[in-house]
Amino acid sequence: MHQGAIGDLILSLPSFYSIRTEIPGARFEVMGYSHVLSLIHKRFYADAIVSVDRAGVASLYNDDGCMNEELQHYLCQFEKVFIFGGKAQAAVIKNIQQIKDGPEVYFVKTFPESSDVHVTDFQLKQLTMLGFDSPHNIPEVFLRAEDISQAQQFLHQQRIDMQSKPLIAIHTGSGSKAKNWPLENYVSLVQRLYQSCRGTALVVEGPAERNLIDNMSEALDGITVLALQCLELPLLAAILSQCSLFIGNDSGITHLAAALGVPTIALFGPTDPYVWGPRGKKVFIAREVKEDGSGWKWASTDTMLKAALGF
Repeated sequence: MHQGAIGDLILSLPSFYSIRTEIPGARFEVMGYSHVLSLIHKRFYADAIVSVDRAGVASLYNDDGCMNEELQHYLCQFEKVFIFGGKAQAAVIKNIQQIKDGPEVYFVKTFPESSDVHVTDFQLKQLTMLGFDSPHNIPEVFLRAEDISQAQQFLHQQRIDMQSKPLIAIHTGSGSKAKNWPLENYVSLVQRLYQSCRGTALVVEGPAERNLIDNMSEALDGITVLALQCLELPLLAAILSQCSLFIGNDSGITHLAAALGVPTIALFGPTDPYVWGPRGKKVFIAREVKEDGSGWKWASTDTMLKAALGF
């Protein structure tokens, strides 16, 4: 059971990997938000996914222990239930434990309260204490062959030249405006990258970024820009996997790119990359310290350009 957003899920994938490999041959179902879990559905981690919006799930949170009967029958088919979350899951744990002949319950606290440990390591340490080995602490997203084929078909239909021009993916948004590098900086960076490598900019667009994308496209007149508008996660992931570089803020999409093994530059501001930073085969965290050492400041466009060309 994992009800996190995209980034939260990806940070938990090493824990999922540990559980999956420690119980070979088992069938795994994951309950959470379906649009997020589609990323792992029948892609190694989950044989099936179940929406938290299904009938009766809300009764898991009843303090009086009165659970939906159908839900109890559903849970009784499992030998083990792993619950990822925080204090809000206390009622869930108690209710499942009270089911007669119900599953064994494991709880993994999702986020640390201190700033001295990365989220992924924090979860893995708990699993180790529960008897589950932790083979690695780098999240990985596994795509199917048909995912890659659909991505290539999508790019071909958009007349994107994947052979002679590098594809550079940009995500200007996040879950909070405070975590977003200024849009004008993204525009300047794309312009300077285009002067250097004549690539194609793929701009990831979620519901919150519509006006930003329009403004960015106008400012980048003459540069090939393709907006990836609210795509389903498996398709978006497959498209990102075809890119030479990804640049984004502290967001779920940035974690996704890193977990796909795409060279990733992650811009961090108010959040601590030591705790929340993306992990992958090639990740550069862009965050600068003020001259007086009093705190952080946004990385400059020069710093970002140097990092991008270095990849």
